[in-house]
Amino acid sequence: MTPETLDLYLQALRALFLIVVPLVIGVCVGGIVSSVLQALTFLNDQSIGYASRLIALALVLYSFSGTFSQSLIGLMERALR
Repeated sequence: MTPETLDLYLQALRALFLIVVPLVIGVCVGGIVSSVLQALTFLNDQSIGYASRLIALALVLYSFSGTFSQSLIGLMERALR
């Protein structure tokens, strides 16, 4: 394995990390907030939890879409050189 290939793999892992971590954190926070609200209001409907996680995922995707696309474009430019 050449140093260039290893560097490309490391950059791909970094891009993956930069994309996945905000998504996971956003969905976890959305799930925790909905769980707390359900516990406080005694609502035990599962669709509320799914909807809140889906809304949190959409908000994170919308707010970090520029960062996601920049990291993927940079990775692809480097890979195709």
